[in-house]
Amino acid sequence: MCSFLTVGVDEKRSTPLESALIALALGVSRDVNPHVARLFPKGQMLFRVTRGECSCDLVPLKADTAREEKRRRRGLSGSRRPHQISESLFATLHSHAPVSLFFHEVEPADELTAEVPTGAQATLL
Repeated sequence: MCSFLTVGVDEKRSTPLESALIALALGVSRDVNPHVARLFPKGQMLFRVTRGECSCDLVPLKADTAREEKRRRRGLSGSRRPHQISESLFATLHSHAPVSLFFHEVEPADELTAEVPTGAQATLL
């Protein structure tokens, strides 16, 4: 399982955010899972943000409780929380706020097609 971060921002502010994320040496692509895309407000440009093949190291893990482990196995954000994003990524996203974020964990081969669990939602930053 790997984690993937999808970031949504108003289309008119998408180019500056995309440039800022690339300046952090992050991978930025617009090919987002359609199931994930439905979680974001209409009118937002969505970016999949990675470092290497996935987003696992963009948000540090904390010790999993049983509840968080269950959420993680169901594909929800589990123990990954928006306030734990690395400082440089948080500063970049915050400077382009409001942005919407969604972390989900799936097998890398299924990232563009896997359904998200019922009740999943993007987080506003």
